[in-house]
Amino acid sequence: MLKIENLKVGFGKIEVVRGISFEVKKGDFLSILGESGSGKSVTAMSILRLYDSKVASITADAMSFINDDLLSLEEKLLRPLRGRHIAYIFQNPNDALSPNKTIRAQFKELCKVHKLPFVETQIITCLVEVGLVQECEIVLNMYPHQLSGGQAQRVTIAMALLLKPEVLIADEPTSSIDASLTDIIVDLLISINKKFGITILFITHDFDLASKMSDQILILYGGLVMEYGKRDDIFDKPLHPYTIELMKCVHSIHSHDSQLYTLAGNALDPSEFTLACPFAQRCPCLEDRCKSKIPDLVSYGNRALRCVLFNGGQIG
Repeated sequence: MLKIENLKVGFGKIEVVRGISFEVKKGDFLSILGESGSGKSVTAMSILRLYDSKVASITADAMSFINDDLLSLEEKLLRPLRGRHIAYIFQNPNDALSPNKTIRAQFKELCKVHKLPFVETQIITCLVEVGLVQECEIVLNMYPHQLSGGQAQRVTIAMALLLKPEVLIADEPTSSIDASLTDIIVDLLISINKKFGITILFITHDFDLASKMSDQILILYGGLVMEYGKRDDIFDKPLHPYTIELMKCVHSIHSHDSQLYTLAGNALDPSEFTLACPFAQRCPCLEDRCKSKIPDLVSYGNRALRCVLFNGGQIG
């Protein structure tokens, strides 16, 4: 369905994403995990070329739908995916909605931009699909500031559904709403994935959410893929030291330890990136060779790993 190869994103002289590759099949649910600054949102926004070309440099060996057989290689590399059956849900729904237009007016604008007929019955159907069953007519006449956070996020999801996307990118869609609504939005995304067969890229810090909904897990750190594989494989037996450390933090929360487990040190700022393993300074398995180069991303069983322990070395 969607194939990304060696995606690199730079802002000025600082490269934030340093060669990320992954592939998702039709109907898959991929969760992208990692600490703040690991490159999750930058990766997602770069897929749709949402950054101004004057601000960001975006390159990739491939960034296209896998079934684009009619496109030449050059067209696949240069033609952005924006508007080609791929939709984006932003972290803060109110930032995604115009404050001075009613929801109905914004649906009309969406249809105009994507050259779709404005059919109100279809819009109401989308609003019903996202759980706004009783309030459809009321919501359409409201301005964004009159909506609750949960309603606003449901509206943005309904807008995405109207486009009938093949791929839906959800960029931490629960981070700006009340915690009590998190499960509702998550269950809604799961339902959309299963009912319509829409491929979903779900960006999150939350391992619990990822474990609930994902088919695959992509762990990012320092603008690179650290571990990538099936959900059950990674959650049952994490292999990369970074993934293991993250899972220890999760287990510490669940076990109600008197003192929560935390990772040593702090996540790297992109300005601190070097040609060494980005996790080297915080890794409990540190070896001298970790400091000399960035490990290759290699296949190991059913997953991909970027660590010297799985690249010609012994497993510690």
